[in-house]
Amino acid sequence: RLVSPYEANRAVLLYASEDRSRAVLFVYGLVRTGHGDYPAPVVLDGLDPARRYRVTELNGGGRDHSDFVNRTVGGDALMSDGFRFRLFGRDYDSAVFELKAFGSFGAPSGAVLSENPAGSASPLILTDAL
Repeated sequence: RLVSPYEANRAVLLYASEDRSRAVLFVYGLVRTGHGDYPAPVVLDGLDPARRYRVTELNGGGRDHSDFVNRTVGGDALMSDGFRFRLFGRDYDSAVFELKAFGSFGAPSGAVLSENPAGSASPLILTDAL
């Protein structure tokens, strides 16, 4: 458990495989008081800092609960800067994310930096070039 519902108005759990190649992240919002749609990023644990992870949302229903969805993020960034997510305007919103590792850290050939929602380049997010 990364965030306890007894200490915050959300719960966050991560289950990672022994070889750190895959993980599933569960995010549960409780009552919305205090965090709005964008709670503080959650620092993950149990990933490989030398690998990149492709993030997929398993229950999005047409709404991405994170800007990391369908992007590639370094394990070191997820374990130091955290995983950013949003909870949409209602109590008890939730999301499930799958993280699949591949390669070692460093941009693969053809990778480009993507832009964050504010429009400035983010050194934490890599996407595959078209």
